[in-house]
Amino acid sequence: MKRRTFIVILTIVLICICLVLSVSGYWFVYGTPWGKYHEKQLIQTYLSEKYHDDFTVNIKYDIENGYQATASPTSNPNLQFDIKPSFTESSPYEDSYTYEYWQTKGANPIREYIYNLFPNIDYKRFAFADMLFSMTIPLDNTYSDGMGNHASSTISFEEELSIEEENPHVTSVRTIQDSEFEPDYVLAIYLKTDWYKANEDERNVELQKINNLSKYLQVKHFPVLVRIFYESANKDHWKAIFIKEDGTIINNNTLNSNSKFKK
Repeated sequence: MKRRTFIVILTIVLICICLVLSVSGYWFVYGTPWGKYHEKQLIQTYLSEKYHDDFTVNIKYDIENGYQATASPTSNPNLQFDIKPSFTESSPYEDSYTYEYWQTKGANPIREYIYNLFPNIDYKRFAFADMLFSMTIPLDNTYSDGMGNHASSTISFEEELSIEEENPHVTSVRTIQDSEFEPDYVLAIYLKTDWYKANEDERNVELQKINNLSKYLQVKHFPVLVRIFYESANKDHWKAIFIKEDGTIINNNTLNSNSKFKK
């Protein structure tokens, strides 16, 4: 009787140990329920503060990459994007929401605003480019330019950055990067205008346009690095002005704090 009781108890103990090991192994590979819940709360807070909208977040975990997520606005569940941990000091996460949103018709008002603001824009080179991998990304060809033509182009920012770095007169994307500011994407606007042939009044008009664009993007809660590039046949006359994600304007590699949009 005692032997049978011992065997039963031993069997139960072994089963419990196997269950504990199995559950622990599963949690080790796929993450714990409380860990996923905590991460979900952090990501939802991050997204709502950044984009001023509500999001549905699905958490996933693997040993190699840790916690990551896919999300979509509650108002548009078909617009899905990725979120993953960031290795910069400026943000705990990085996401592809602005890029995915740019591919939808919802971004058409932003495109149209830019087209109207800069009638001398180079439609063929207007693009939303990936900074992280320097990929060649096509412009959404479902949208027509101001002349009724379908705007379709590609841009390789790896090539663009190389050109910039060879020209000491141009503020490059890499020049304005630091440990607190490493953008994933850049909205590239090319203007067929020689900045250095413009008079002071004409330059002030351009700066006001850039300031208006900065305010507009902040109101739209569309934080993205914008690069406005004034191009001419004379490379010494090239000019680049940037709008950072927080609305700050960078002109001649100098932060213009007065140009930052205040909410």
